[in-house]
Amino acid sequence: MNKWMSNGLWRVRATAVAPVDNPQIGWQVTEDWTSLAHQQIAAGDTNLGVQQLVLGNGDTLESDAGVRSSGSFVGLMQHVFAPGSSFTYQQLFLQIPFSSEKPVKLIVTFDATTQKKATYRPQYKVDPPNFRINLECTK
Repeated sequence: MNKWMSNGLWRVRATAVAPVDNPQIGWQVTEDWTSLAHQQIAAGDTNLGVQQLVLGNGDTLESDAGVRSSGSFVGLMQHVFAPGSSFTYQQLFLQIPFSSEKPVKLIVTFDATTQKKATYRPQYKVDPPNFRINLECTK
């Protein structure tokens, strides 16, 4: 948490994890994204995959599970970044019925193979370009 990670195209960090609603129906993760591209680009243009929130018991919640979760994910996918600009948003991970297991890891994946085929778009500098963010360790 709070540590910047980079894959050469994006700098990302998770800054907070909090419950969603009362009674609780899931988790929200606050994320900061910064574009390292030298052109205007949206996260959806870089083959960003579905995010996964891993709970303490090993279960996973996905960023495209349900209308509210998908809606927050689309906000990131469609956000247009100017070169070097940043964006902070909250990704929802809903779970019904709710389990009290706390989140331990956020996994952000990218399809680097497909991105390489888009030669007119910026490319990742590392392979794999994915992020595994430990939510139990804070900086």
